[in-house]
Amino acid sequence: MGVDRDLEMVTKEGKGIFCHFFELKNISDNFQWCLFNVYGPVQDNRKAEFLNELAEMISTCQLPLFMGGDFNLVRRVENKTSDNVDVGWMQAFNDLIDRTTIKELHRGGSRYIWSNK
Repeated sequence: MGVDRDLEMVTKEGKGIFCHFFELKNISDNFQWCLFNVYGPVQDNRKAEFLNELAEMISTCQLPLFMGGDFNLVRRVENKTSDNVDVGWMQAFNDLIDRTTIKELHRGGSRYIWSNK
């Protein structure tokens, strides 16, 4: 992750196995916020560890946060390009989102920033 130091000051940095975050302060108005970058595991046997780490990092951030990355989980069956959806992990991901009260931002245009389809 990188920050334009003319716009933001990094006040704290944290790393986990699957997450990296910055606590930032806007230079222009001193507004403070967190930026999270995540990369969820592909392996099912590591997904619980990922969701636990994510919940812990979200709960320790007392500032507004913005999170992005590759979660390697979907919220809805129609988000997958194949029929290979693990409904249990989908529900666990949605439960985490509900528990932590984070909100999904919807974007226009293509469904993905990159895709092989």
